[in-house]
Amino acid sequence: MAGLLYSRDPDIIITMGDNRYGSKGFDEAVGQFYCDSLTNAESGSYCPGSNSMTNSFFPSLGNHDYSDGSGLNEYLNSLLSR
Repeated sequence: MAGLLYSRDPDIIITMGDNRYGSKGFDEAVGQFYCDSLTNAESGSYCPGSNSMTNSFFPSLGNHDYSDGSGLNEYLNSLLSR
């Protein structure tokens, strides 16, 4: 999906929720696909840090974002660090 989005050269990306499933952390679930739209991203194995001068990634949260992985706090900490 990220490849299709980037082929359209979007100004912003807004997801529809459930950006993660299972025990995946923010870097694996989001960073590996949307690193080019994140600013101030924590460095991880998929997203080595900030790839963008301006944040253009705005995720809506779904039930899996609240409950999967380390839960809502990890997700919010990753988003708020940008």
